[in-house]
Amino acid sequence: EYDNGYYLGNENNLFVVLIKAKSKDITSCTIHNGTKVIYSGAFYDCRSLTSVTIGNSVTSIGYEAFYGCTKLTEVKYDGDIAGWCNITFNYGANPLNNGAELYTKVNGNSEKATDIVIPDTVTEIKSYAFYGCTSLMSVTIGNSVTSIGYNAFDGCDNLQYNEYDNGYYLGNENNHHVALIKAKSKDITSCTIHNGTKVIGSYAFYGCTSLTSITIPDSVTNIGSYAFFGCTSLTSVTIGNSVTSIGYNAFDGCTSLTTITIPDSVTSIGEYAFNGCTALTSITIPDSVTRIGWYAFDGCDNLQYNEYDNGYYLGNENNLFVVLIKAKSTDITSCDINSGTKVISDVAFYGCTSLTSITIPDSVTSIGVGAFYGGTALTSVTIGNSVTIIGYAAFYGCTSLKSITFSDTTTWYRTTSSNYADGTQTDVSDAATNATYFKTTYASYYWHKV
Repeated sequence: EYDNGYYLGNENNLFVVLIKAKSKDITSCTIHNGTKVIYSGAFYDCRSLTSVTIGNSVTSIGYEAFYGCTKLTEVKYDGDIAGWCNITFNYGANPLNNGAELYTKVNGNSEKATDIVIPDTVTEIKSYAFYGCTSLMSVTIGNSVTSIGYNAFDGCDNLQYNEYDNGYYLGNENNHHVALIKAKSKDITSCTIHNGTKVIGSYAFYGCTSLTSITIPDSVTNIGSYAFFGCTSLTSVTIGNSVTSIGYNAFDGCTSLTTITIPDSVTSIGEYAFNGCTALTSITIPDSVTRIGWYAFDGCDNLQYNEYDNGYYLGNENNLFVVLIKAKSTDITSCDINSGTKVISDVAFYGCTSLTSITIPDSVTSIGVGAFYGGTALTSVTIGNSVTIIGYAAFYGCTSLKSITFSDTTTWYRTTSSNYADGTQTDVSDAATNATYFKTTYASYYWHKV
């Protein structure tokens, strides 16, 4: 116990997780400064709660943690704005939802967050970071920001944006247009994105059903998740040569989009990125791509794939087989992967219950999340020496798997995140042990070769 909360932890830190309030009737709560997680529903329906103090050790706030806290008017964050930007707010979790005032540390003092400067140390502003922060009037974003999560500034009714053409932006005194946050209106038909913009925020053009064309300048490095979701009139997209990642569901439901060229700068295409683009007939994938998320092209019924043996591929004029997107059928028993393939996409062989063996050629550098998930007949796998990352659950549910042989067994790390530095170096020299690791023991881990 601490103040008005119940916690669980360990002998070194008794307060790792705040599980719940002591009572629904509490009026305030100071969360322990060693707490990392506020559990889902921790303050659910605490209708008398007016003030909460959150320590700067908190990294994640669970689903609906403050749901129903209708009298909550004051949220004190015992840290600076950079720390607040890095908290993961799960759905309905931000305590500012009901219009509570946010107080953060400025020069050591706790001040109301009305005019904030996000320092250059911040590269990502998490989803819902300032959701419902009605007192917020101005935000300065440094050029270091590369990603802005969905609904990060939703409900900030008094926030003053910088305007250009049909977009609302945030930036700094040297560049007013670092991040395109949203379209001026759902009714726009076009938008010229400023040539100083670095980030297109998540949901920026969500549901702009009259938008017909868009040119993304070379200054942009990141296209946020759901950025063009449901832009059903969008027929033309030009992506600049600096974009490195296309967020999940970025062009989901763009049913008029017929063709698109991904520039050489792109390394990652997110889950469902082009899902439901029913008019899409062709797409060019450069050699730079190292990952394509699951179902990135699901529902693209007119998309012409390149075929080889039992696989469907996408690529470019120099290499038609850069990415193996999916098996031709879940009934295949074998697949000879093309020797030019670099990436096996997420869930490429998902549910291929008759697939018995697979050899990963030396050209492949990446095996996606759930790539062979549910391959119940798969007995052996050989992984080429160029593979450097294997996504989580790649061989989960492969109940008959007896051996996974690595051509290069040196310096492999397993980790629960996509960052190998957080992981544990693991010996992968024994094929039988590897099979156990990948299908059960460490099935939910990423694997990296360093």
